[in-house]
Amino acid sequence: MSTRRRFLEVTASGVACAACSGSLPACATDPTAPGLATDVVLTLADYPDLADVGGMVELDSDVTGYDYPMFVRNEGNDEFTALSAYCNHEGCSVNAISDGFRCPCHGAGFAADGTLRNGPATADLASFDTMSDGTTLTILAS
Repeated sequence: MSTRRRFLEVTASGVACAACSGSLPACATDPTAPGLATDVVLTLADYPDLADVGGMVELDSDVTGYDYPMFVRNEGNDEFTALSAYCNHEGCSVNAISDGFRCPCHGAGFAADGTLRNGPATADLASFDTMSDGTTLTILAS
C-alpha cells in the first residue's frame, strides 16, 4: 500500500472519530455527575433492606427519575447516604462490592462513602442530601 493511500485512510478515520466522539456521552470524561431534578420521596417500609444500619438498596431511574442508578444506605439514627452510581471516567454505572463500589468499565474503586480510592476516575461519587422522619426518606434535588 502506498504511503499516500495509508495517510488518507488514517486521516479519514481520525476525522470520523473526532467528529463522532462528542456525540457519545458514555465515552466522554465528565468530572461531575448529573444533578437530581426533583426530590425523591421513598416510603421506608417499601425498602426492607433499609431497616437495618448498614442496609443498602440500589434505586433505578424508574424510581428516582435520575439518569443513573442511585445507592441509598442506612447510616443509623434516621440518617441515610444517597450516592450516584455515575463514574466520571466514562459515564459507566458503578456496582456495589463488599467494601464500597467498583466501576465495571475500567476498574475505578470507591469507598462505601463514595470517596475515590483509585482511578482512572478523577472524582468521588456524587452524594445527595437526605431527610428522614422515620417513615419516609427524601432525597433532595441538587
